[in-house]
Amino acid sequence: KQSSETKKQSSSTLFETAKIEETAFDTLGEPKGSVDAIQYYRDGINAALDLIVKAERHDEKTFTYLYTAHPDKHMHALGVEHIEVRNVVHGIERETERFWRVLGDREALLSGTYDMDSSRGGVEQENRLKKEDGGAVDATLMLTADHGHVTVQPEDMV
Repeated sequence: KQSSETKKQSSSTLFETAKIEETAFDTLGEPKGSVDAIQYYRDGINAALDLIVKAERHDEKTFTYLYTAHPDKHMHALGVEHIEVRNVVHGIERETERFWRVLGDREALLSGTYDMDSSRGGVEQENRLKKEDGGAVDATLMLTADHGHVTVQPEDMV
């Protein structure tokens, strides 16, 4: 059992924030823009996993909140049908799946091996990390959005 002083010290480290970079407006619509957006989201997932590891190691609970401006930023600038919007959506989906898979393998999470192949998206890599009796982190993952999008042609705008 942890002493109250140890618990107090470890708890204070769990309330942390990490700033996640965002894609520059001048690269929206370019492949670099979607690649950057996906990498920034991956970095955010990894920062969240780092905080979850801290909580797990101290046998504490944590509420971890992750926000990204993508694909919203891309959709506002390019419309919903643009190929780079599709790339961002697919990349975010891959990374969210990786996040959930890592949370499903406590041993891999605690080992810190959850970001082994950032160039490929990592989902296949995580399957190899899974151990039969590794256990899962007690976690709930909730995804939400504040609005949807529809492309409006310039001639239809009021």
